[in-house]
Amino acid sequence: MKLIFIFVHFNQRSAMMELNLQIIKEDLHDLKFESRILDTYLVRQLTHPVIFTVDADLSEDRLYLIEADKMPGILNLKNRPSFISIGIPPSYLLTSNCNILYTTEPIQLYELLNRLTDLYQTYSRWEKKLQTINNQRLPLQSLAEASIDLFNNPISLYESNFKAVFIVVDTSIPVPESYIDFVSTYDYLSIADVNKLNSDPEYNEAATKTEPAIYSDRIFGFRTLFYNICSNGEFIARLIIDELIRPFTDRDCALIKVLADAIQIGLHQKDLNNLNQPRELQTVLKRLLDHKLVPTEKIESVLRENKWVISDRYFCICIEQLHPGKSEDPMTALAYHLSRINIHNCHIIYQDNLIFLFNLSKSSATQIEILDLFCIQLESNHINAGISSVFSNFKNFYYYYLQAYNAVSIGKHQDHTACLFNFEDYILPFVISKCNDKTIPELFCPAGLLRLLEYDAIKGTDYADLLRIHLENNMHIAVTTRQTFLHRSTFIYRIEKITDILKMDLNNSDVRLTLLMAFKILRSRKE
Repeated sequence: MKLIFIFVHFNQRSAMMELNLQIIKEDLHDLKFESRILDTYLVRQLTHPVIFTVDADLSEDRLYLIEADKMPGILNLKNRPSFISIGIPPSYLLTSNCNILYTTEPIQLYELLNRLTDLYQTYSRWEKKLQTINNQRLPLQSLAEASIDLFNNPISLYESNFKAVFIVVDTSIPVPESYIDFVSTYDYLSIADVNKLNSDPEYNEAATKTEPAIYSDRIFGFRTLFYNICSNGEFIARLIIDELIRPFTDRDCALIKVLADAIQIGLHQKDLNNLNQPRELQTVLKRLLDHKLVPTEKIESVLRENKWVISDRYFCICIEQLHPGKSEDPMTALAYHLSRINIHNCHIIYQDNLIFLFNLSKSSATQIEILDLFCIQLESNHINAGISSVFSNFKNFYYYYLQAYNAVSIGKHQDHTACLFNFEDYILPFVISKCNDKTIPELFCPAGLLRLLEYDAIKGTDYADLLRIHLENNMHIAVTTRQTFLHRSTFIYRIEKITDILKMDLNNSDVRLTLLMAFKILRSRKE
């Protein structure tokens, strides 16, 4: 059977970029338009201009041009059309369900049509250029460079972690020298600036916006128009226009959405993963932290990409959340700054905490050297972190994460002057906290100690305290008598009485350890 393919080419008018009256009003500002616009600047549905005729079936996607003195006495508006009138239109039209611009400047109808056609072609060329840039997979910065003449203000893009992807400035237009210096050295917002932003209620509200919005000049000295770019409901980047050269108008708010849509397409074509952390490694870390089984073969394969092995020497750092109830933005910015201290690390934000895992086998720096550099960053920003012991099995990451997590949870309450808390310094408090979990302290008290506590309660004595002090002093009589202001013979009498009530051998090291643990558990419950 012979197949015949027939190709038919349809000659259609090339599609124009859709505009709205806000954009047109700004670009044809010399016509000094007055306006009544019901649609917001986000609504762009005007595909092309046409000259109004009385018998026209008015559509919302066309822009109708008319001379005011030829406007009919009444119009039956079934939807919301848009008009540009040369001359002041009839009063009924200014209160009708329509969008309208009107001018009293001298201009002919066909001259207006030509100017609008040129304007549509200008924007359509811009839109097509954005599409071409994405089709050719050019750098994201190329999208901003193709748009700088339209916005006449610096354009920048930031990842969700405050890292600059690009900053584009038209150097042919004078801008403050301080801004040029800022751009030439800018890479990442400092932790101090991130904290400043996150303590600003206006910024916190702005960070949740789903439409173009303007942030005031309180912090940076100039206003910024921004648009939050999301993917699958997750915030991934922020497009920003800085108001340095030309004041913002509704036109900018409409056009930033067009540029943001193009950038979003470009982002999907690129591996813009936060801080360049390998996705597979992030997945493995997350599953281990969830205490889920990960096959050894999978772990080995993922580590191999980093040139790591399971048996390397590791240690874990857990940094507690900077701003409870806020987004991950400040944590990802902090992660970037800290990850530069030593390149042999991976990290993940888990349950609002920032978890670092360092590979000491691959690093030339020791754990102490790494922690010294960490401490400088943490102290200057009042951040607390816990440190695990060194371990040699990547698969045990979960358990050493718990070490670091508990170290900072316990340590910050026991030492308000430190910022780094080593788990090995808090093993005993950790064990005691577990003994107090979902149980009563008396469960860990030997019967003899309970008898002694009951004796004190009935007789009004303080034998239990004396026993505790004596045990804490390693049963050194001279030290205990000096601390309690007791005569030696008085002390010996009382300790014999205590031993008689206890009916326990204080010369046995296990007995002494059991009693000391019981005292600590009792004291922790009171605290």
